[in-house]
Amino acid sequence: MTSDAGKLDSGVPLTTALRWVRQMTEAGLFERVEDAADKRRAFISLSDTARNAVACYFAEIGQPAPAYAA
Repeated sequence: MTSDAGKLDSGVPLTTALRWVRQMTEAGLFERVEDAADKRRAFISLSDTARNAVACYFAEIGQPAPAYAA
């Protein structure tokens, strides 16, 4: 998703959303990739570390992991 799309779904101001995206990227939970076609935009995804943590959590509780954590 783009950081702007996440802001629209969250209901928080853009500055707040961007601050949280930056903090979670710095913590290694998100990966941010600049859009080559539009430098004002970036794509955000879970890092491998976050994806593995989600998969481990669902394994611990005996539930199938969501598709994004597979």
